[in-house]
Amino acid sequence: MNGVYPASRMPTITQDGKPKESSIDKAELFADIFKSVSSDNNNTPEFIATKATTERENDYLFDINSSTDSDVSTCCLNDNFNIEELQRAIRRAKSDSAPGKDRVSFTMLQRLPKSAIKIILKFYNIVWRKRTIPLDFKHGIVVPILKPNKSLQEATSYRPICLTSCLEKIMERMVTDRLTYYLEYNKGLTKSAFRKNRSNIDQIIKLQDEINRNIHTIRDTLVVFSSTSNVLLICYGGKAFS
Repeated sequence: MNGVYPASRMPTITQDGKPKESSIDKAELFADIFKSVSSDNNNTPEFIATKATTERENDYLFDINSSTDSDVSTCCLNDNFNIEELQRAIRRAKSDSAPGKDRVSFTMLQRLPKSAIKIILKFYNIVWRKRTIPLDFKHGIVVPILKPNKSLQEATSYRPICLTSCLEKIMERMVTDRLTYYLEYNKGLTKSAFRKNRSNIDQIIKLQDEINRNIHTIRDTLVVFSSTSNVLLICYGGKAFS
C-alpha cells in the first residue's frame, strides 16, 4: 500500500551437489558461469585463426596516423566525433532503458541543452584520441534473470542482464554507426549477414527464388539446414533427408 516492494532474495544455488547459500558464493558462481559463456575458449580454432588473419591484414585501420583526407575509405574512421553524430545517437536511445551505476539515464541526456551536449562531445573526443576507456565505462551491474521454465536452483538457468553507463552506450552507438557506414560503403559485409533493413525473410525469399528458377530449368536444388537440436535436414530435388 505504501508502494514499497519487498526485495526478492536469490534462492539457494546448487553446483556439483553443493549448495551455495551466501550472497558472495552465489555472486562468485554466477561470475564464473557468465564469464565462461563469453570466453574466447568457446570459439573454434578456425574462427580464431580467421580473426587473427583479418586483423593482421587490416592493421592499418587501427593506426590513427594511417588515415588521410585523400583516403576516402578510411578518412572518417578515426576522426573526432561531431555534434551531429552525438545528437543522432542520443535521439535514437531508448528512454525506458535502465541506467548504470552512475544513475544517468537516456531521458536525462535527451533533455540536456546544446551547451551541455557540446561538453559531452568534448569529453568523448578526449577519450577517442587518448584511446583510454574510463573505468566507469567498464563497470556494469550484472543481474541474473531466470529463464522461462527453468530450475531456480541451477546457475545455468539464469541469463545475465548487464546495466552499464548510458554515457558509455552513447559512445558505443557512435562507434557502431561509423563502423557500419564504413563496412556498407566498402561492401565489407556478406549478403547473409545481420544488417540494417535485412531479416531472415530475405534469405527465405532468395531460397524460394532459387528453387523456382531451378524447377523451370529442370535443375536440382541442394539445401542443408541445421536445427537447434543439431540435426541436419538435407533437401535435394524436392526430397528431404535427415
